Amino acid sequence: MTESEAHHFSAHETPADCDVLIVGAGLVGATLALRLRTSGLRVGLLDKSELTGTTAASVSEPRDAPDNTEQPPKFDPRVVALTAQSQQLLEHVGVWQKLKQSRHCPYTQMRVWEQDGTGEVEFDASEIHEPALGTIIENGLIVGALHARIADCLIEQARSVNPWLTLFMGRGVLKLEQRQEKGRPLSR
Repeated sequence: MTESEAHHFSAHETPADCDVLIVGAGLVGATLALRLRTSGLRVGLLDKSELTGTTAASVSEPRDAPDNTEQPPKFDPRVVALTAQSQQLLEHVGVWQKLKQSRHCPYTQMRVWEQDGTGEVEFDASEIHEPALGTIIENGLIVGALHARIADCLIEQARSVNPWLTLFMGRGVLKLEQRQEKGRPLSR
């Protein structure tokens, strides 16, 4: 499978041919697409950018084991505080296994306050008798692992008779029309 086959739709495929169209292939959109993998739905994933870290070579070869000869990705100052449930979701979609070997750190306490100082909330793992509340990890590492998993799924899908995912990369949404057709929108 070539990179163009993996990343782009054919002339007959449009977002209208999808049961679910996800706009945005970031952390939430990519996770949702992977979560819908076994749903039986035809999923479209649309983003104005290409998938990160997926060259022609990386798209055509599965990523079972990390390549320890590569330099680690550049540090991303944007981090995400994952809860244990979010970590389980990433495990379910086949991404956490790759992230376990990357830069991350458990957190045991968290204090969140409003900018003007009128309210705050504190969390502590000891209060729920857990070793940690979750894990802090760089946003870019999660998105890169999600995109790598999507690329792996596209390779598997090329051998399947039931394709479930179509990528619409390098595309944006100009206008959204709501039509009265069968089914109903899940979000507005």
